[in-house]
Amino acid sequence: MGKGGKSQLRISRSSKTVSLGVMLKLATIIFVAVVILSFMVTESSKNENIIFLDNPKDYWSVVRSYDKVLVYVGQTGCLGCKKIDPAIERFAAEQNEVKVVKVWLDTLIKVDAESTFDLLTNLGVEGTPTLILYKNGVEVARHVSTFGFGDQYGPLKEFVEKSLSGEVFMIDYSTPGQAYLVKDTFDPKLIASLTVVGFLLGLVAAFSPCSLPMVAAFASQSVSESLRFKSYVINLTGIMAAAIGLGTILSLLYLVSIFIPVNIYQLMIYYAASVIIAWGALTLAGRDVLIRSGGKAKILLPVLGLQCSLPFLLTAIALASKAPHLVIASSIAFAAGYALPYSLAGAIGASAGVKIEKIMRASAMKYLQGILLIGAGAYLIYYNLPAIL
Repeated sequence: MGKGGKSQLRISRSSKTVSLGVMLKLATIIFVAVVILSFMVTESSKNENIIFLDNPKDYWSVVRSYDKVLVYVGQTGCLGCKKIDPAIERFAAEQNEVKVVKVWLDTLIKVDAESTFDLLTNLGVEGTPTLILYKNGVEVARHVSTFGFGDQYGPLKEFVEKSLSGEVFMIDYSTPGQAYLVKDTFDPKLIASLTVVGFLLGLVAAFSPCSLPMVAAFASQSVSESLRFKSYVINLTGIMAAAIGLGTILSLLYLVSIFIPVNIYQLMIYYAASVIIAWGALTLAGRDVLIRSGGKAKILLPVLGLQCSLPFLLTAIALASKAPHLVIASSIAFAAGYALPYSLAGAIGASAGVKIEKIMRASAMKYLQGILLIGAGAYLIYYNLPAIL
């Protein structure tokens, strides 16, 4: 029992501590290996039925040039995009009734950043991958994120077929983008609706394939904490601050990487993932990493899960000068929605830690933590290869 009668999960006596420097050295070795591997991985072949949009100003002319169009909005570093890419390629190859238009944000921002931000805002794209289906130039259906964790091709094909047949109901924008172009930005109803939408988008982002492995690892890193309301509030506010502050830094690094030869944003993701793997490997080996942040280093996990929310963050940056109050309201709401599952997972992890201590050795939980950390880091690296240059 800990102080005040609170049960604490004790570290196994056989565990030994290692310095943060040792973990970073191991992470650097893993990082170098990942960078070398990234040069050996090749992208999928191009398909004739896929049109790559090379100018954001041509979006509507391209969409209206065909009867049926599936727009695929993606970006480098989007884990969900990596997962759904093969299904998109197969769908485009096996039929010619629906033209696939690939809107790759990295390419468009480099061509015309301002027009790209305007396009994202007008289309209401706030996450990748986003699929928008058009029939005769009018949107008939939309899907954000992947189709679950399993097969992507079957659900993708079903989504397109049912949407074109009218079986899937979606909001029909009579004039493209008008739902997002409002005159009175101080309308209380508008502010309230954007706040609610921001919160819901944050929840969706936290439960997306990009973030769920991080949520699991975050929970595993909370098992040694005491289950107290104060700890829960600290986790919640800390993740919210990280989602806003470090999320903005991620966005700026992403933008800078587009305009220089080396993708420093991707390198940062690789190194952070390497740190997580090294952390997990040392934990699995019974070596507790001595981190003087008092356990706060786990905040790295939810930050890495923000990758697929970059369009939301980029749009917020673009709108900051035009409607800062809307950006602040929706960003705080987004951060709250995103942080909620992580803080709950941390509370569940702490609660489980107290109960597990009674039925299993602490070392067994350490093995679980190590496996989850290694899995989360490997997941990030696997779905981010290649993209160094």
